[in-house]
Amino acid sequence: MHKVCIGAVDGRMVKAGGKWLKCIGNKSMAVGDRVWTDGRCVYGHESEGGGSYVPAESLSGIPIFRPWWHDGVNEPYYNYYADGMIQTFGQGEAHEYFINRGNRFTFIDRGFVDADYDDKGNLYTLGHADVFLDHESGGYETSGDPCVRCNGEVAASYNLMPYVLENIPKAEEMAKAECKPEIGDDAGSSTEVTSLLCNVLGGRVGTDGSFYIVAHLTVKVEHTEYAYSSESGLYGGMDVYMHGNTAKVELCRRVIFDGSSVVEWFKGYWLNWRTFSYSPYGGGIGDYRNSRDAWYAPMSGIRYPVHDGMYMTIEGTANFLEYPSSSGNYTASIYSDKDELLLELPASPADSLCLCRIGEGKYLVSKNGWLYMWENGNLTDLKMGCSNYRLRRMSNLKKWKKARGNLSGKHT
Repeated sequence: MHKVCIGAVDGRMVKAGGKWLKCIGNKSMAVGDRVWTDGRCVYGHESEGGGSYVPAESLSGIPIFRPWWHDGVNEPYYNYYADGMIQTFGQGEAHEYFINRGNRFTFIDRGFVDADYDDKGNLYTLGHADVFLDHESGGYETSGDPCVRCNGEVAASYNLMPYVLENIPKAEEMAKAECKPEIGDDAGSSTEVTSLLCNVLGGRVGTDGSFYIVAHLTVKVEHTEYAYSSESGLYGGMDVYMHGNTAKVELCRRVIFDGSSVVEWFKGYWLNWRTFSYSPYGGGIGDYRNSRDAWYAPMSGIRYPVHDGMYMTIEGTANFLEYPSSSGNYTASIYSDKDELLLELPASPADSLCLCRIGEGKYLVSKNGWLYMWENGNLTDLKMGCSNYRLRRMSNLKKWKKARGNLSGKHT
């Protein structure tokens, strides 16, 4: 066996060493490749799973698409992890995001909640949508693209509106229970929804069209009890005073929605109550205020998919003492598809998270657009961006390098 350089390609035949030889294996041959031959055939085989012997020369590694903006121009780096370090092919063609599965890859020039790529080259994307109160019309609206798409065609959709609207009666009930009816003339009350919002924080899409949405739901309601009283005025006659009490409630829920049911991550409320009294001469008198809040999470914790069969768990608590942050003090335990604990790191379902094993007790991690190294319990910030939807190994980075384009004028 010896190596030769390919001079010409014709189907499954290549010309090397001055004669035509038959190709054995599934590797795509190209002019200039150096391959193994026994004088009769050339040999080359690619394996999506990695680890197989590849006689044809190739560079394997994990592609890392790194955004880089300079003077308003996107000049991303085409990096890769190989031989224990992050290396680069240099800067290249501008795109927004990247995903691969094995040696198949594609660029995505629009932001999605999540995206994945199956082994047949089908691209699945999960769109973002918000629900909000339109103050001009008084109605509730949905904006965005609440869909799972396969190669751009709608494969599934989601509707979070019912889960937002069901919070309104609960918030109204809390606000009304806090207020007391006023005694006086023309007593009355009013209740108003002052704000309603459903914000999608994150999500996951699978290559079978399944999906998960992480959403934060908030409803703000104000209830007022009022009446009027008359008394002798300062300058004769009668002065009319308006007095009453008002309760403002903001009800919050953070949920995980899988298209058919909701799992509650946590819930809670803020409540503010005050009295008021207004004279005909302006200003308020006798004002008193009181406020409180409470936050709860399920005792059992939650389970949430990562990708490629991996999933995370986060333990719940009976009662939070304060409002839980979106990306604060959470520790996610990451498990394999065989329920083996792989690692623990600061993360939550609201994070955009992907990872790839690069050694014993060692992982490359992308979280919310930044790259990290996890090694034996320690998470190190690599101080660089990462626009991969997934971190996956390529057995041959040749096409990835070629996709960078002919940009000799860029820095390398």
